[in-house]
Amino acid sequence: CANCGATVAAASPPQPFTTAQPQQPTYVGNLPRKDPAVAALLAALPGILGIWGIGHMYAGKIGTGVAWLVTGLVLAFLGAVFAITIVGLIIAIPIWIAGFIIWIVLIFGAQGAAKQYNDAVQRTGQAPW
Repeated sequence: CANCGATVAAASPPQPFTTAQPQQPTYVGNLPRKDPAVAALLAALPGILGIWGIGHMYAGKIGTGVAWLVTGLVLAFLGAVFAITIVGLIIAIPIWIAGFIIWIVLIFGAQGAAKQYNDAVQRTGQAPW
């Protein structure tokens, strides 16, 4: 100490300021984390072509993903078949609109499923489904 002469432990050097968020572990126990952004992308990109459910499958909801996959393919097929004629367009357009709305909901659903999975794994150490 400069005032009294006592020995003082060396101060640690100042730490740089950072706004980075601490990284979540990639694995919790032996279960991998599911990235919600990846789940959303896997729902969005193939979903453009009517290939739905991939994001749900990634999040671990295999049955839900397969059900959406079949539904998306059937709606895409029906929309294409009805679009062949002018009269069929009257039926195809509502199918396309419904498909677009469902596609948007599935993107957020896959993202939410990945978050639910991560929360359950972190809380219990086991996959929720």
